[in-house]
This record gives sequence, C-alpha cells and structure tokens, in this order.
Amino acid sequence: TTWTFNFAAQPWTHAHSYVVKSSATNLAGNVQAAQTNASFTYDVQSPTATATTIALGYLNPTQTALVGTSTDAPAGMSTLDIALSSSGINSGWYTGATYTGGAPTYFTTTTYTTGQPDAWTWAYPALTDGKNYTLRIRMNDFAANSRTMDFSFLYDATPAVASVTYPANGGFAGSAVTLT
Repeated sequence: TTWTFNFAAQPWTHAHSYVVKSSATNLAGNVQAAQTNASFTYDVQSPTATATTIALGYLNPTQTALVGTSTDAPAGMSTLDIALSSSGINSGWYTGATYTGGAPTYFTTTTYTTGQPDAWTWAYPALTDGKNYTLRIRMNDFAANSRTMDFSFLYDATPAVASVTYPANGGFAGSAVTLT
C-alpha cells in the first residue's frame, strides 16, 4: 500500500540534504524487517541563464552562434531550449523554416557543456539586417524548477564607416589641428 504525508508548513531549507526513513506495521502486528530510507536535497530555486554574445544588445554576422551560460544549484540543469522571435514575444516565432509562428518553437542548443557555470551555443538561423529579435531561453533543473528568460537584440550586418575630412589627404595643417 502506498502512503503520503503532508506537512502543514514545509520544514525544508533550500540546498539542504535530508533522509526520510519509513517502517511499517500491518494490522496483524507484523513489523517490517528492515527500515527503508531515501535521501534528497531540497531545491526551490529556478535555473538562470545569460546570453553573453548579445549582452550589449547587438549581434553581427561575425558572431556565427549565440553563446551563453546557465547555472542552477544544487540540483543542476536538466534542460535548456531556445526559441527566437522576429516580432517581440507575441508572434513571429521561428518555426525551423520561417518567422511565422504564433507561439515559440523550442530548439536544443548546438553545444552544451556542464561546468561552473554550464556553457551553451546555438547556431542561429538567417537573420535580417536592422531587425530586432527576442531570444527566449527555457530552462528546467533536476528538481523540476523552471524559468523562461527573454533577451532582445538588434542584428546589425552593416559595416561601420569612418573617414577623415580634415586635414585633407595629402594636404597641410597648421598649429592647433582638430581632426575630423
């Protein structure tokens, strides 16, 4: 027979380990021969992630993958999936072929390396120059805590241009020169 026990107030403390022991005696007075136990660590904090490639809010074509980190303690990361929208968070989600999804379609990362913190990459699909995007990261830890985080960025594929207008190329300049 299975059993449950509900606490009026949860006595557990985050990141602490516990051992639960049980034994049984049936109605005939037979006592369980060996006590059973199970150990667990209590974790109520959700995982978190960063998107380091777009930390400044921009992405350019020389950055061929989105790169980031994720952390969770004490349980550790179970899953991390990525969705991308070209129209904010309400529409324009990348479906694997076009940016027409009404809801996020999640993709697994290209690489995922466990560490302190964990590191991930995702080879993003074709982007349009001058367009704003939202990267959504969905995470779960081994204690079933979850979190979704959004990161916005502008895709900028237009090279920067600078020129010198004064002094003129091959020209002359006197004292107190200001370069422009």
